[in-house]
Amino acid sequence: MGKDMMIDDMLDQVMMGKDMMIDDMLDQVMMGKDMMIDDMLDQVMMGKDMMIDDMLDQVMMGKDMMIDDMLDQVMMGKDMMIDGMYDQVMMGKDMMVDGMYDQVMMGKDMMVDGMYDQVMMGKDMMIDDMLDQVMMGKDMMVDDMYDQVMMGKDMMIDDMLDQVMMGKDMMVDDMYDQVMMGKDMMVDGMYDQVMMGKDMMIDDMLDQVMMGKDMMIDDMLDQVMMGKDMMVDGMYDQVMMGKDMMVDDMLDQVMMGKDMMVDDEEEWKVNFPHCGGSEQSPINIDTGSVVFDPNLKPIRLSGYNVTSAASLRLKNNGHTGEYGQNG
Repeated sequence: MGKDMMIDDMLDQVMMGKDMMIDDMLDQVMMGKDMMIDDMLDQVMMGKDMMIDDMLDQVMMGKDMMIDDMLDQVMMGKDMMIDGMYDQVMMGKDMMVDGMYDQVMMGKDMMVDGMYDQVMMGKDMMIDDMLDQVMMGKDMMVDDMYDQVMMGKDMMIDDMLDQVMMGKDMMVDDMYDQVMMGKDMMVDGMYDQVMMGKDMMIDDMLDQVMMGKDMMIDDMLDQVMMGKDMMVDGMYDQVMMGKDMMVDDMLDQVMMGKDMMVDDEEEWKVNFPHCGGSEQSPINIDTGSVVFDPNLKPIRLSGYNVTSAASLRLKNNGHTGEYGQNG
């Protein structure tokens, strides 16, 4: 009965120590898991914020560079277009003025020639008719008519040139006003389209960044949680497998020790303490040949005068037993 109680007590201590050890290992596993998950989440969130800030910086920097480049192209194109249109207006003005001047001069020459022909023809007719009567009056009248024709011709040419130049200036001013007004409308329209396209592009890029951020965080969290579950399951499996192996090994050792102790007790029941038994006891002790340390402390045994362990001799072979002094 004492053997069974001792074995039960040892088994209880083994199982209690096993449970405490397993609980402690599981606590360490769960605490390490939580610390690792928190650290991974902190790194994920910190990396997410750094990535979003960097992407926003790149988006805003790219936006400013794109807007500056587009405005530079718009202004450069505006200047080239205005210069080209102004060159065409001035070239057209010069060609028109030159053409009108050529037509005026050609018309003037034709008109003067026609009038001169008519005058000369009328003069000849009048001279032929009045030759006999008014030779002196003819010359005076012809001279006066010629003077009037030349003066009228000059006045008409000057008036036509004034009208041509005034019309040219009005036409050039009107064309320049239309060019500048069209330029402003075109630049304003292009700037509005650039700004609207910029806002749409930035909004779309921000939507893509935020959507990609959420997808990345969800995917990383899924991987963290899946890895956590796999790690905890794997560690728990290893703990339980190690627990079972340790318990089995400890039980094997306890049972093997129990069997050895029981077998030894059975043998002692037969041979001990009956020193005169027929079977040999496992005890066979003789300390007479032992070399003792001279510094051993003295001891006292009842019935013997022993001053030190060095002088003590013990003999017991299971059948006989005695205490005495060496020598």
